[in-house]
Amino acid sequence: VKFVEEERLMHPSMTKFWYGWKLMVIIFNPDLIQKTLHTHLQKDTSVYGMFEPFINGPGILHDNVMARWKAHRKIITQASFTLSALKTHVKILHDEANILADKLGLEADKGRTIEPEHVVELASLSMVVRSLTGLDLKIQQTCVSKHPFGGAVTDNFDVSYRPGALLMII
Repeated sequence: VKFVEEERLMHPSMTKFWYGWKLMVIIFNPDLIQKTLHTHLQKDTSVYGMFEPFINGPGILHDNVMARWKAHRKIITQASFTLSALKTHVKILHDEANILADKLGLEADKGRTIEPEHVVELASLSMVVRSLTGLDLKIQQTCVSKHPFGGAVTDNFDVSYRPGALLMII
């Protein structure tokens, strides 16, 4: 993850890296992403296979048929990312932001330096879980620094960016 952040500072539009023997390209510029997705869609199943443990069967991530992919994307966008849909979750976002602010305030009152990465990750995860499932697992209150799910995602991405790290797991 740090590698991608460093590369993004040097190359704000896109970056590339080798994943084993495969050249991978990450596009950051939304206009380039849109142009790429509208003109070419050939997904590599070995890369998307990394996400198999986190998703339930084939779906939009695995779809190589452009017309079907566009239709699914349109449905998801219309259903999820409209202002009216987001309005229903404002209270959840507000509550979780207040919990985060209180946690940061307590640390600041004690005069401690704060590494915001983990507490913001917990707040984000809690917002997503509450918004998607309606369950309040009190992630920010029960986890001190890192949630197991967040750790697993981070480890998976570290292995994908540095395949040699897989040897440490084995």
